[in-house]
Amino acid sequence: MVALTQKVNTREYEQLKVIVKKLAGVELGNNKQYLVESRFNPVMKEFNISGFSNLINSIKMGRDKKLIEKFIDAITTHETLFFRDRTPFDALKKLLMGDLGKKRKLRIWSAAASTGQEAYSIAMIIEDINKRNSNKINYEILGTDISEDVLEYAKKGAYRSYEVSRGLPKEYLSKYFDREGTNYKIKNELKRHITFKKFNLITGLYNFQKFDVVFCRNVLIYFDDLNKKLVYKKIASVLNDDGYLFIGSSESLINYSTTFKKQAVEKTFVYTKN
Repeated sequence: MVALTQKVNTREYEQLKVIVKKLAGVELGNNKQYLVESRFNPVMKEFNISGFSNLINSIKMGRDKKLIEKFIDAITTHETLFFRDRTPFDALKKLLMGDLGKKRKLRIWSAAASTGQEAYSIAMIIEDINKRNSNKINYEILGTDISEDVLEYAKKGAYRSYEVSRGLPKEYLSKYFDREGTNYKIKNELKRHITFKKFNLITGLYNFQKFDVVFCRNVLIYFDDLNKKLVYKKIASVLNDDGYLFIGSSESLINYSTTFKKQAVEKTFVYTKN
């Protein structure tokens, strides 16, 4: 029987920092033992692993793919909500009302999709524009994340009452959701435009068709400087020359990329290629 709460020692913590950075790109930093213990104890209990040394050895051997998935899922942050911070979505709407919305086929990437709210928020904006205009925007959205568990949640598109009460305009709830018991499910008219797939921003192959818009918000804040530079360089390689990059409101490209320039749209900033 595995103990309810297992403690990590200094040597184990240093090893875990290296593993977490390699697998998920996340920089744990110093003195985050409490975080490691709170995130990984449930994983060790689920897989009946006694001690952090045994967890480390199991991860290094790499035989149990499900354990590795749970390990990555435990340390990555999946906090999100519909229309998070609002202003980026207002800016996107403004751009869509201009030349961006005139593309023959608009391709958008939600690069840290989590449980899907960001991708669905983008789709709601486009659908709302399409309902008001005769010239429809033809679009597709790719939502990626490192965690299979959150992607399965996103694919279902079924959200609890408290999830749709956070950030979602009330009129959108009636327009784009169907009530199913205690849940609210995204209508198929939105879901058919969105594909969710697993992707690691650090180790993944960026062999995508080029995008017109990339949302990479509130994920690289957990990466070290080297990996931030790497990811922004790779994003630039799959973004059209006239495309737009959206990052988190507390994030900046200063010191991480010279490929992009900042542009004010509505009450926020977006980034275009030089």
